[in-house]
Amino acid sequence: MAARRALDGIPEISVLEDLRWDEGIHRWILKIEIDLGIEASDVEARTTWYVLIHPTYPRGSITIHPARTGGLSDVREHQAALVGSRHSDQPWTTADICVRVKSWLGYRGAFDSEPRDHDVRLYWYAARAIEWLKAAGANALAVEGEYFELPQVIASSLDDAVAFSENTATFGVWQTRHETTGVAQLRRPNQVLRR
Repeated sequence: MAARRALDGIPEISVLEDLRWDEGIHRWILKIEIDLGIEASDVEARTTWYVLIHPTYPRGSITIHPARTGGLSDVREHQAALVGSRHSDQPWTTADICVRVKSWLGYRGAFDSEPRDHDVRLYWYAARAIEWLKAAGANALAVEGEYFELPQVIASSLDDAVAFSENTATFGVWQTRHETTGVAQLRRPNQVLRR
């Protein structure tokens, strides 16, 4: 596949395991290593990743997940939650990185037009993963002034859930505040609504 061969032109990327079909999750799987050449503040110089590609490529999703062994050990901004899931027996984590939003490169809230061409879409994702990893190593994924991104939290039960309620009016009140920290009172509701 020409898209896969295009990755050979990215010096920071080594293909550890070539494309293979995974019948269990109905995705093409590609195992890569990203070598930044130097250790950033808290990111290893070399990290291992799994690229999951939808069978309708170049359409469909592409996600890039840290390997359980040799990948990132923590979750950062612009990254999905690290939770147990139906893929827990897989060698990658659930914490796929968001390479489509470029706010971590200084383009607040900007979505780049993702290419859909067969030969360049996978290359585009891989190049963006390198940029994301460099930003993570420089602790630059959260850009001052960008919109606050709520972290993904998947409660295992409603006993672990925290809820809040905001609207345009109450958000306006928060925007006038200058403090960046505060105290909240938490209480257990008398009755939990279940759907």
